[in-house]
Amino acid sequence: LLNYKDSEGNLQKGIAMAEWVKDHWSVPQPLSIRYFDNNSEYISGSISPDEKVMILSYKSYDTYGNEDLYVSFKESNGSWSQPENMGVDVNTMGEEWAPYLAPDLKTLYFSSNGFGGEGGRDIFVSQRKDDTWKDWTDPVNLGSEVNTAGVEQKKFFRRL
Repeated sequence: LLNYKDSEGNLQKGIAMAEWVKDHWSVPQPLSIRYFDNNSEYISGSISPDEKVMILSYKSYDTYGNEDLYVSFKESNGSWSQPENMGVDVNTMGEEWAPYLAPDLKTLYFSSNGFGGEGGRDIFVSQRKDDTWKDWTDPVNLGSEVNTAGVEQKKFFRRL
């Protein structure tokens, strides 16, 4: 959750997680992410199915362009490591948004307006080559069956 309400109903800035318990959502608990600092009004992200890897899209001090993709790892105490920029293979001078890491922890889907394509922001897929999280195959545009002249991240990621 982004900018969540605490147990007293006060709006809090940051990232939090809530769980579905029987028939309702639990009170959001803030995530502790070491040295996290978003310098954009935009942020998106996802947590891997095993809840050990978080991919975030935001702007920070080492961003190449606008919003870049970052990886953070869950530590043994439940906090998250300092997000690391995922490198120039998947990040451009444009905006990379709406990351989704597949259950194999190697296949990354994301939207971008920095690689060209069908429209304003297309969906791409890339494969992680090694354990550094900075070495990726060239992003492949998912083509006109998925991408249109519009902005695709909302439509596509609702289907996943």
